[in-house]
Amino acid sequence: MDEVHRIPGSAAPRAPGMPLPAGPAGMDGHAAVRWATIEALLRHGGWFAFFLVLAPILGPRDVGLFVLAMGGIAMVETLFGEVAAQPLIRLGRLEATHLSTAFLTITGVGATISLLLYAIAGAIAAMFEESALGDMFQSLALLPMLSAMTALPCALLRRNGRPAPCAIASGCGQAFGGAVAIMLAVAGAGPWSLVAQMSVQRFVEIALLWGIAGRGIGIGWSRRAFAELIGAFDLAALAPLLRVLSREAPRLLVGVALGPVAAGLYLVAGRVAEACHDILLAPLALASGGTGGIVRAVRRIALPAVLGSTALAAIALPALLDMRWWGAVRPLQFLLLGVLAAALLPARAAARSAATLVLSGLAVAALTVPYGLTALAAALLLHGLGAIAVVLAGAPRPRAGAAGRAIAGLWAPLVAAIATGVLLSNVAGWVGTALAPGMALMVLSGCGAAAYRALLSLFESGRTRPPAGERRTAA
Repeated sequence: MDEVHRIPGSAAPRAPGMPLPAGPAGMDGHAAVRWATIEALLRHGGWFAFFLVLAPILGPRDVGLFVLAMGGIAMVETLFGEVAAQPLIRLGRLEATHLSTAFLTITGVGATISLLLYAIAGAIAAMFEESALGDMFQSLALLPMLSAMTALPCALLRRNGRPAPCAIASGCGQAFGGAVAIMLAVAGAGPWSLVAQMSVQRFVEIALLWGIAGRGIGIGWSRRAFAELIGAFDLAALAPLLRVLSREAPRLLVGVALGPVAAGLYLVAGRVAEACHDILLAPLALASGGTGGIVRAVRRIALPAVLGSTALAAIALPALLDMRWWGAVRPLQFLLLGVLAAALLPARAAARSAATLVLSGLAVAALTVPYGLTALAAALLLHGLGAIAVVLAGAPRPRAGAAGRAIAGLWAPLVAAIATGVLLSNVAGWVGTALAPGMALMVLSGCGAAAYRALLSLFESGRTRPPAGERRTAA
């Protein structure tokens, strides 16, 4: 019998039948929240740092062409880079034959899919009136195979309690790829600079991950090991694909219906809202549940969502990029409010109905995208609110005391956020006109934070003050 694969200095592997931990590497709830927050900060911070340099050089059209070429490939990438690796993490006992079988299967299928995508690039390009799109698609068709090669070492690191090297490899790849993209963009390569960025990033990730965790992975195939890997696969392993589908499919719909400029604008709006969700909300799902988790999520996201949707987006986005990106402001405002709505959805209910939420959201996007970016973002906000109503209507009714505590815990931050939003909406135009963008952002952020904290304290003090009869009795 082959030995269980271990990485020196790693935690012990899970015993057979042991359930997966809630957070990375079996961390406790608080450690999982910290790690997920740090990982999201590095990922989104690195992307925005390079995008602030690239956006004024490229413009929405070049970015939108890249979105059209990359959107479908990103979904296929996820199948090999994340979904296919899930059985390696879930399997109770991992042997050398499992590793070699998974390596040959994932990379072989990934290479086949890459060749197929390369072959159909011409047919896909014929659907659009963009001559460069077919060549870009052919160049990006290599990514599924490259992502398949990162799946095995990254899965081993996560299984053995070492998620940090995966994040470090991704960050290094992002840094090298971003530097190459900036050099090519300055030289006039246009959207090809973003194509080169993705290719360089994947090659750097492969080199680092295999250098850390690739030792001991052989070449071989076993029918028994393959059957056991398939048996360890369940529908929960599709969660990464659903996340990518909900992110990339609307961008593709925008590009097909409204053109590459609109796709570039929607990419920016979606990435800002996604960053707010991943940094402020997603980590809480690892450690929070029930009413307490919803209250914590609302308190954490209410102020940033309101600040961004009512005032900061209209000032910060054109100031940081240029006026060509102004069309992303209104969709971003609705999408940020959608993040606040997502905080009201119980994490467990969202996980159970993830496929339904994603597919219904895509149907809403397909119906509304012909009416423009603002209509699309507003419809997605209404879809989120409708999903909350459906989930809560079907949930078992809590006891009277629990329901009262839940409502009392939610109404104060929500009402304080709404009141702050109304205040900022009335003064944002005047402040933005009278002051420089940087100073206007500081003033509005400071005033909004102070108003929200004051209102929240006022509402909560009124909620916790005893009734007048009890105060007289105590006296």
